[in-house]
Amino acid sequence: MDVIVTARHCEIPADERERIREQMQGLQRFEPRSSRAEVVVTGEKNRFVAEAVLSIDRGARIHGEAAADEARSAVDRLVEKLAT
Repeated sequence: MDVIVTARHCEIPADERERIREQMQGLQRFEPRSSRAEVVVTGEKNRFVAEAVLSIDRGARIHGEAAADEARSAVDRLVEKLAT
């Protein structure tokens, strides 16, 4: 799966970007036809928001969003939501 990680109004270190890629690729066990994941982490005043769009072959898309005080926690919550 092709995973694109973007940061808005914040910085994401390279090791954290790799961790996000691995987490998104782990979602393929739930939907093996997933071909692309676009993840956007946005830094706001007091929180971080993580959003993702998973593209499934033959046109379907799954959208998820989660927020937390830290970027890592927001991404973890996002992955948990997408897995259920």
